[in-house]
Amino acid sequence: MACGAAGLTFTLASQPATQALDATARTAPGAPGPGASSEGFAMSAAPLAVGLVGGLSLASSRALRSRSARRATNPELTEDFDDEPPFEIRGFSLAQAILVLGFVLVVVSFGDYFVFGTKGGGGGIGGLTFIYAVPVLLLGAALQYAELQPVEVETDSDAIGLFESKATTTMRKVKSDVTRHRYGDDAHLDSSLKALGLVGSGGRYPKMLKIIESKAPNGEFAFRMLFESKDLPFTIWSDPMTITACDRFFGPGIWTEILKYDASKRIAELSHVCNPKA
Repeated sequence: MACGAAGLTFTLASQPATQALDATARTAPGAPGPGASSEGFAMSAAPLAVGLVGGLSLASSRALRSRSARRATNPELTEDFDDEPPFEIRGFSLAQAILVLGFVLVVVSFGDYFVFGTKGGGGGIGGLTFIYAVPVLLLGAALQYAELQPVEVETDSDAIGLFESKATTTMRKVKSDVTRHRYGDDAHLDSSLKALGLVGSGGRYPKMLKIIESKAPNGEFAFRMLFESKDLPFTIWSDPMTITACDRFFGPGIWTEILKYDASKRIAELSHVCNPKA
């Protein structure tokens, strides 16, 4: 149908709206058309499937940081530490596992092309595996960049068994969080350190080095965390307001002591001693 206005003429398509919608749906990106194979559709879905793995790996860290932020505004919310993340990855690095998978896919792809393909016996899966290998390698590299290594735990000989019998719920939660690979965090306990004002210049967080489980002079269990604090002076660590905030934030049932563990290496010790009367 032709229409004219001010000397201009243009043509409107007479195709019914329903047919136009059907045509659009048939040519939608990612949807297999009449002549498309299911293999092609699987190739287009590869990045989405791989991306889901990376998204799930960050879910736990994001949830825990959100809960710590809520606790900072209301220290009485002890249930925030009791909540469990959607899932935990322990005993291996997810980033390294995905990188290994990506390299395996690359080897299979090149093997199919150069070894079997030259002899006329290739299975035709080289292209498919290579399409999967690229996003898998990129995801593995991204996770490797954002990965925090688990913190070492050292237990003194006279403190063996004290953690299991006397540790508070908060101590157990902290130990569980920092002794596994984490992704998407700036540092171990970053949101907690930020809530306590323990952040150095430029927004750099103290680096958690180790947990030492020991027996306090009063016979109670001492949960000692060592931090490398190159950008944060010890005067901020030892400020009475900081100590009081730590008592409330990591309590109840503990009292806090902050010491210089190694002045030359600028290592601060944040120690929580069990106090049943607190």
